[in-house]
Amino acid sequence: MNDHLNLSQALVESLRRAAVYRALARGFFYPSGEVHAEIEQQFTDLMASDLGWPSGLDSLMQTCVASFRAADPGELEGEYFRLFGPAGKAPVIETAYGNAYRLLGKAANLADISGFYLAFGVKPGQEGSHRESLPEDHLAMELEFMSLLNAKEAMAIHEGWEEEAQITKGARIKFLREHLGAWMEIWNLQLAEAEPHAFYAHLAQVLLALVQDDMDRLQIEPYRITDRVVDTEVGGDEVVCPMAVPPSS
Repeated sequence: MNDHLNLSQALVESLRRAAVYRALARGFFYPSGEVHAEIEQQFTDLMASDLGWPSGLDSLMQTCVASFRAADPGELEGEYFRLFGPAGKAPVIETAYGNAYRLLGKAANLADISGFYLAFGVKPGQEGSHRESLPEDHLAMELEFMSLLNAKEAMAIHEGWEEEAQITKGARIKFLREHLGAWMEIWNLQLAEAEPHAFYAHLAQVLLALVQDDMDRLQIEPYRITDRVVDTEVGGDEVVCPMAVPPSS
């Protein structure tokens, strides 16, 4: 009886985390007219869900949804570009951040992220119009991947596939430690300094709470990234390691 109860709890936990990650991912797409409507739908579905919430996220998400619905759509588009665009104050691109852990550079880190995706059948750039222009390390892509991992784990639990459930859980742990969980702190600092619109400030609060709760539950200490990467040219692959900047004379 207790084993059945534990499995049921694990199944619900995986399903609700999949739903929250999916909704948050939509919030980090450029909020054009079509995407704006999709964000509204994702948030509406999430708030109507009876799956419950990871600890403490209910009130944060309610505030986030309220700030989205109160915002002018055109204002959100301009704010998205200011914060997250090519010269944005707080890029939502993992390889925009780096330190000694990222000595191998952008190409190696993108290849590592792609390896995670391919292992679970994800092919960035081939899944729909909104995703085609997004790099593998875009925050929305990483959040959708976390949603997929949680959904796959829920399926494995439901079907009694113990090995598959453990493999998927292991991938979640590794991806949080080496990627998503690694750059959330430095990204949040950059975002706070940019004084974002209330919606993006609240969206970030929900995201950080969810990721931190995941890492606490799984006892993960992430490989923290602490600096912005310095590129010699916009969009270039060359990375100047912060540890290697020569001293001033």
